[in-house]
Parts: sequence; structure tokens; C-alpha cells
Amino acid sequence: MKLPKTKNKILPLVIITGILALAGLGYIWLRTTSSHNNANPTDTSSDTRKVNDVDYSPPTDEDKKQQDQQKEEIINQATNDNPGGNANLTVAISRASQADAGQPLIIRTIVGGTSSGTCEVTLTKSGQSPVTKSFAIATEATYSTCANAQVAASDFPASGQWTLQVTAKSGSSTSPAASLNVTITK
Repeated sequence: MKLPKTKNKILPLVIITGILALAGLGYIWLRTTSSHNNANPTDTSSDTRKVNDVDYSPPTDEDKKQQDQQKEEIINQATNDNPGGNANLTVAISRASQADAGQPLIIRTIVGGTSSGTCEVTLTKSGQSPVTKSFAIATEATYSTCANAQVAASDFPASGQWTLQVTAKSGSSTSPAASLNVTITK
């Protein structure tokens, strides 16, 4: 027995629905893109600027005041030299070493709380006279340091283990001492 063939009535309905959906999406896309292309700004006042638009006019007095105030704040934050405030003066030894026997002791520090003043370096060893040096505090790109802090090997009366102490002084303030044991070879 043969079954009668039935026509697939769903397939044409799916095709027609898909075509209508694509046509609708195309219409919506054309409407949104044409509305963006035809948009005319109605407000052309000088206060409304486009993105990435540069104002080449000279700064106003108010702009200059704000810039000067911002510069002062940045400088005060970088140096902690707030007028009328207490500067927390600190010093840290980041490295202290000799490259080779007979070479100078090179001392690298980070000084906080000031951009000027002096670093007092004292090296002590039991039974030996202390070695003392003074170096100016200088400001590098982002921090302050004891500038060119080096102690010649000939300044030490003997080789061996020495205790290095560094203090920073600025005005009437003195930092707590930072210390480190170093080995000196003459």
C-alpha cells in the first residue's frame, strides 16, 4: 500500500518569515545610519565643543590661578615641604658597597620629606677612629638622595666590617639614622 504524498506547508512559511525579518532589520539599520549622517548640530555656542576639539585660546586668569595652585600642590606632595607643617624627614640606604678592593664605598640612599639639606655619613668600627662625611641632598626625577655619596678606601684606617649610619638634615629637622654593616677592603 502506498501512502499519499503530503505537501510540506511549513517550509514556505519559514522562508517567507525569514525574508520579512531580514527586510525589517535592513529597514531599521537604514533608519539609524541615515539619522546619524543627517544630524545637524543646532547649538554652535563656544561652550559646546566636539570630542578631541582643542581650544587654542590663551588661558584666562582663572586658568592661570588653577595651574599655579596645582603646581604648588604637586611640589608640596613630592617634597613634603608643606608651609607651616611638620616635614617627616626620613632616609633609607638602598645600597652600600665597594666594586673591588681599594675602590671607594658607594652609598645610595633615598631621602624623604625634603629636597634640600645635607646627609651626614658616619662609619664606625671597634678600635678604629670613625670616618665621617657630609653630602648635599639632591632631587632626582622622582625622589631625593644623598648626592655623590662615596667614601674613598684610603679614608678608612683599616679593612674589615664597618657600621654605616646615615642621617638627613634639613633646617632644624634631623631624620632617624639608617644603618647597615659594610665590609671594606683596602
